[in-house]
Amino acid sequence: MSSPSADQQRDRDLRRPGVWRQEVLARSLRIDNMQVQDAEAARVSLELTEIARQAAHEPGGPRRWWNGTLIERAWLALHDAETEALAGMHPMEAIHSWWSAAGTWRRGNSLEDQAVLPKDARTAAAWLRVSYDRSDRLFEETRALRNRLICLTFTGVIITGLLLTVGSLGVLSVNSGSRTAVSGAWQFLLVALFGVIGAFISGLPALSRLPRRLSSYWTAPYQMSLKLAVGPVFALLGVMALDVGFVDQARPFIRFGGAVLLWAVVFGSAQQLLTRILDRKASTLAAASADSADPRHAPNGADHPTGKRA
Repeated sequence: MSSPSADQQRDRDLRRPGVWRQEVLARSLRIDNMQVQDAEAARVSLELTEIARQAAHEPGGPRRWWNGTLIERAWLALHDAETEALAGMHPMEAIHSWWSAAGTWRRGNSLEDQAVLPKDARTAAAWLRVSYDRSDRLFEETRALRNRLICLTFTGVIITGLLLTVGSLGVLSVNSGSRTAVSGAWQFLLVALFGVIGAFISGLPALSRLPRRLSSYWTAPYQMSLKLAVGPVFALLGVMALDVGFVDQARPFIRFGGAVLLWAVVFGSAQQLLTRILDRKASTLAAASADSADPRHAPNGADHPTGKRA
């Protein structure tokens, strides 16, 4: 029976802001309630869940968010706590806890359908550790991809800003013979805006196929941000390329109008040729993260630590 102070602390914990903090605190409570028979395993597991709770309560900041300091400390501690608790449980309870933690029920499978099961609690803990190790590595890769997307987005914004600045100052213009087709701040800004529209349209199909993940490292918003930042660059450079005859069979612009803006949309959508490389990387990580939660994929999709094949 929990004391009133413990109940109050639990209520305060579950009101903490942030999705990952809620997940960590709820998961730590579940691990604390696991029926661990081994006293030493229970002690170590409790210490590790306390580390996770402290990380969930600590204030964040730009540097910690960028490096994933708190969230990765919390989840690494939780994974260690759960595998430690699993190793100290009754064999049958450990097998059921292993099955539940791995999340295979999401695929519609049952424990009875599994061809190979761990023979004891320590084997179940070892199998779960392999799964969690893989999941943690994918987590780090996803964070690195997110940071790369942010850096590239800022680069695209800076290049767009430079092009708009030189266009506004009259240093850069799109001419057709004696006529100026695109010049001035407003015309360059409209070309950039329609480039953003083209980037948004071309980026939707790729991002719609990504699974929604309640994680701080969900990359879809950053992928779209990159597309919207690169689209204006493609549009501005593409319109200039048309004017100098770089594109065959394309007539030069006579004046600023719908033709210029339509080409801006086309060139803005061409950003997908570049950003699809990062889209494929994000899709690969998302698919691998989904598989890593399945115990049959825990030993890198092939052999269990016992030497048997799943």
